[in-house]
Amino acid sequence: VTGVQTCALPIYPVVGNHDIRGGKESTSLKWRRQEYRSGNGTRTPLKSLISHPGPAGTEETTYSWDYQNVHFVVLNEYWNGKTRPGSDVATDGDVVPALRQWLETDLAANKQPMTFVFGHEPAFAEHRHVGNSLDGHPADRDAFWDVLKKYHVRAFISGHIHFYYKELHDGVYQICDGTAGRPRSEHRQTYLDVVVGSDQAQVYVWQNDSPDSTKWHLAETITL
Repeated sequence: VTGVQTCALPIYPVVGNHDIRGGKESTSLKWRRQEYRSGNGTRTPLKSLISHPGPAGTEETTYSWDYQNVHFVVLNEYWNGKTRPGSDVATDGDVVPALRQWLETDLAANKQPMTFVFGHEPAFAEHRHVGNSLDGHPADRDAFWDVLKKYHVRAFISGHIHFYYKELHDGVYQICDGTAGRPRSEHRQTYLDVVVGSDQAQVYVWQNDSPDSTKWHLAETITL
C-alpha cells in the first residue's frame, strides 16, 4: 500500500480540530464527505456500511455501525447542532445537546453487548489542551459522560492530546490514543490493538522507543 487512497479496507474517520481548518471548504472535510458518499473510488462508501447516520447537519461525519458483537459510534464534536452548510465545523470541540440526544437514541436502540464511542477531543484532558477539550464545556461534557455510563459503554477513545493515557471515570474508560502518526510532545508512537471476545475486550497498547525506532513493545494491556 503506497497511500490511503489505494487502500480497499474500510475507513471510519473521526473529525479532528485540524480537519475543520478552512471551514466547510476544508480539503480534509471534503475527503471525509467523499469517503461517506463514494469511498473515494477505492472503498465501499461509508453510507453503505453504517447502520445509523448522524442527524441532519452531521450525517456524513457522525454515524454508528455494528460488527459482530460490538457497536461502534463516531461523533463529530465540531457540529453545532444546526443544519445549514458549515454546521459540522462550527464549534471548538463540544458534545452539544442535539448530538448528545442523537447518541442517547442510538445507544438505547443498540442490542450488542459491547459499545465503543470515538471522538477526537477527550472528555478529561491531561498533559495538553486542558480546559480547551470537551472540558471547556463542563456541563455538556458531564451530560455526555452520563449517557456513556447509563448505557454501559466500555470505552470512549479519543486523540488530540498527543499523549497516551487511560482513566476510568464512573465505570467507563477514557483512552487517549497518543501519537498514532506524527509524534509531538510524547517522544514515541502509540497504537491501540483492540481484540474483542464474547463478553470482554482487551486493548493492547503498543509503543516504540522513539519516533524513528522500529522496535515495538507491549506497553500495557487494558481489559474492558
